[in-house]
Amino acid sequence: MAEANRIVFLAGSTQRAIVAAIPFAERVAAFNDATLEIWLADSSAHELGLSVDTPDWLEALGDNGEIDVDAVAARDVPEVIEQFAATHSPILAVAAVDGADTSTPYFRNLVAAPPCRLLFMVNAPAGFSPSRILVAVNRFGGLSEGDVSLAYQLAATGPGTHVTFLQVVGPDTSAEECAELEKRLAERVRERRGEYSTEVMIERARSFEVGVLEALEPGDFDLVIGDTPRSGLIARLSERILPARLIANGTPLLLYSQPTGRTARIVLGLWNVIYGGIPSTDEHSRVGIYTDVRRSSRADADYFVMLSLSVIIASLGLLLDSAAVVIGAMIVAPLMQPIIGIGLGISMGNGRLLEIGTGSVFRGVLVGLGLSMLVGFLTPEAEITGQLDARGQPQMLDLMIALASGAAGAYATCRKGVADTVAGVAIAVALVPPLATVGIGLALAEWPLALGAALLLATNFVAIATASALMFLWVGFKPEPGRFGTQGPFVRGVVMLTVLVAVVAVSLLAWNRAGESRFDRNLQTIVAEAVQGIDPDAEVREVTTRDRDGSVLFVDVSIDTLDPPALQNQRLTIQSVISRELERPVDLRLRALTLREEEN
Repeated sequence: MAEANRIVFLAGSTQRAIVAAIPFAERVAAFNDATLEIWLADSSAHELGLSVDTPDWLEALGDNGEIDVDAVAARDVPEVIEQFAATHSPILAVAAVDGADTSTPYFRNLVAAPPCRLLFMVNAPAGFSPSRILVAVNRFGGLSEGDVSLAYQLAATGPGTHVTFLQVVGPDTSAEECAELEKRLAERVRERRGEYSTEVMIERARSFEVGVLEALEPGDFDLVIGDTPRSGLIARLSERILPARLIANGTPLLLYSQPTGRTARIVLGLWNVIYGGIPSTDEHSRVGIYTDVRRSSRADADYFVMLSLSVIIASLGLLLDSAAVVIGAMIVAPLMQPIIGIGLGISMGNGRLLEIGTGSVFRGVLVGLGLSMLVGFLTPEAEITGQLDARGQPQMLDLMIALASGAAGAYATCRKGVADTVAGVAIAVALVPPLATVGIGLALAEWPLALGAALLLATNFVAIATASALMFLWVGFKPEPGRFGTQGPFVRGVVMLTVLVAVVAVSLLAWNRAGESRFDRNLQTIVAEAVQGIDPDAEVREVTTRDRDGSVLFVDVSIDTLDPPALQNQRLTIQSVISRELERPVDLRLRALTLREEEN
């Protein structure tokens, strides 16, 4: 007799799907000493707002009293399972669906974050009784848990049943490793051998789904039992969590999905809300975008020619203090494309694209440094201009600008209708000017200028790569679940970008604080020299500033002097000296005190 509250729940939208899944659900219920409850999801009644009568065929299933049945008005099977799991906590929910039903976002979300252990069955005909079963897993763990344990519960016992356990491994797995894996797999199978014959297989393939399809090619199996990806939240967010090609193959399929925690379900729900707010890309578009980005990320002859010209133009524009020339250099610079490629490589977990983009950026930076240093050396009487100085003073706002620009660049790459905005993005983020500033600063031995520009260049690089990776994830580029060699580059890339963003942010804060200290010391010296140029006996007690980032710098100065009125009369003269030395407008407020007033 079943224990109280132990329920195996079966939900389907058609009689054929439910009837085909009943034998499997009954075996799981019997194995776990649980009751079986079946609900029919009526989407037509849900759309029309009608009540639902239990059909005769469903009532007949419950006539023996061992199965509870019901028919409910619901949008689809996922909604029924969510509702039932919220109130009954079944030990397993079985979704009996047709192949077309699995393409809906509701079903994909259910599989990605099921509220309980979930088994869904597709392509199974009514009266289905498989005898040649393929159990396919890409991580063969303990047989008492997960889909492998379910294989023993789901497979009909008897001498005519043959179960093959398939482990899919990466294409680079050696023959010796495959032999060792096959040996261990066989030992595990012998530990739990059922009343049927078994064998084990090792299949090398680029992905789990491809490996299963290759094993199915001879047509030796009439049922596949497998699991959905278990490689973390990103895999669960992927549209490819369902093996679309395997479902389209037509072979009856039972797939198991492990339940997720409440936090993961909340994150997934928030992601779906955000994800729905931006146009996504389909599979065909993603292939084209990937091809274009990979091509433009390569450091070919065109890349070096355009980069060299843009660096020369930017270097001359910086030395001439010409904003128009610098903007022209930004437009023709190709340096942003390989950084976008790095972002796409991280979002897809594509190690090869990461290598291509990183190599192109590294070689481009070396070329840019060499050319800009050469321009700095060859320019007679070169000096620090306003354009150069601006690139040597990075701020946190530069990080924000680069993040927004990287996201815009990735989005423009994915949307042909806005591709013309890429030039504007390149102008906004300005990669080549800070690169040229580093080279010129090194050529002129202006080390603070070179260091500040290098920090700005690193800020732009890290921010563009990070924002573009996030945008590519948002529009649908993710590591392919079950594909070997994608999770490692993805995880390493995310960790690397997270660390680099933190390092850049801390460096910017430290640089700004150090810059403020340098400015304060410089201003203190300028004020003291200006005051003592008029009154050699005066002593500057305190200098404070207000509105440093505004068009006018407000300076408050307290001075000890023997003749306060005379010094007050020279306020405009002192203000003029300070303004000339700082090369910006200054509004001076002077407070002159005598020594006697100070003592009182």
